[in-house]
Amino acid sequence: MPDAFIYDHVRTPRGRGRPDGSLHEISSVQLAAQMLEALADRSELDTGLVDDVILGCAQPVGEQGGNIARAAVCVAGYAESVAGQQVHRFCASALEAVNNGAAQIMTGASDAAIGGGVESMSRTVIGADSGAWSADPWVAYHCYFAPQGIGADLIATLDGFTREDVDRYALESQRRAAAAWWCAAGGSARSSPALATPTSAGSRGRCGATRCPTGPATRFARSAARRW
Repeated sequence: MPDAFIYDHVRTPRGRGRPDGSLHEISSVQLAAQMLEALADRSELDTGLVDDVILGCAQPVGEQGGNIARAAVCVAGYAESVAGQQVHRFCASALEAVNNGAAQIMTGASDAAIGGGVESMSRTVIGADSGAWSADPWVAYHCYFAPQGIGADLIATLDGFTREDVDRYALESQRRAAAAWWCAAGGSARSSPALATPTSAGSRGRCGATRCPTGPATRFARSAARRW
């Protein structure tokens, strides 16, 4: 079975998920498309070599619906042969997309794939897709549906993790993320390209919010270079 490798990765800066958040002017399609453009430009990538672009999205409705991955591919100016698919596994959607891209390569279905995720809670609020989990009381009751925070608390209680245990784990996770963010490629500049935002006079400005260790990410996986 072929190996899959991460060749490159980029992410947007992160703003607050509210109507006046720093990225509220930029649509989800533009968030994803600009990252796809950055991947292609900095790697001098022949986009015709990419077989599939897979993007996770946990609220796939409105401007984030209708297969946002394929829309972003078109907006980014990729080759017309590049396919796109949107996946939804709630908060693990982007991770699932990356895993799916790697699986395509390892099974021989693709030679190159891009996997990642996109979400704008400034423009498409959490719960916008509703669904039977929350909209249908019968389904929620009989499936023991609970919000993620309550579910996490139940798991921690059942498995004997204390608040101090999980706080210590969370703090260490953030510390490692911050260290990796600023050490990789001399800081955030390479990992987080500036975003173009709609501005007055028909021009496009730049969003300079870069001190952000988390945010939507797009990863390029293919069977060459660095080991998965």
